[in-house]
Amino acid sequence: MYEYLANDDVLYTDTDSLFKKIPFNKNLIGNKVGEFKLEHGGLIYRAVFVSNKFYCVISQNGVFSTNKGIRDKIQFSEFKKLLKDEPITKKEYRWKRDLNNENIKKEVNLDYVIYGKYEKRKKLYSLGKWIDTTPLFVNEDKIVTTDIVIKK
Repeated sequence: MYEYLANDDVLYTDTDSLFKKIPFNKNLIGNKVGEFKLEHGGLIYRAVFVSNKFYCVISQNGVFSTNKGIRDKIQFSEFKKLLKDEPITKKEYRWKRDLNNENIKKEVNLDYVIYGKYEKRKKLYSLGKWIDTTPLFVNEDKIVTTDIVIKK
């Protein structure tokens, strides 16, 4: 798997996903063990990767999004806001336990503010746009890194 991950054309990866700029050879795609499966229908036109398991893809077969922990659909335009560090608000519901009355009730229409958190790596910016990431460094149990801005 490393040979596919260690390329400049990889846009995003997590436990079971890999998005690339350049398509795989057709002989690597199939349903057998060790072969890749096209989850979103092949050719991707646009994509926004905000964080782990939090992205939206526009492909030749439609719009697909993964927004871990959020029940309501997030639109492509909203993912773009999150990428720019602009928060969005969605209406959500949560289950609340009342142990004293042995009751569980559903709380609806709660405002749920979502931020474009990216905690695994440090964002690199150029001319106000997020262009890349760099590893976070830890020193004596504290993350030590500085904002890195690339000027051209």
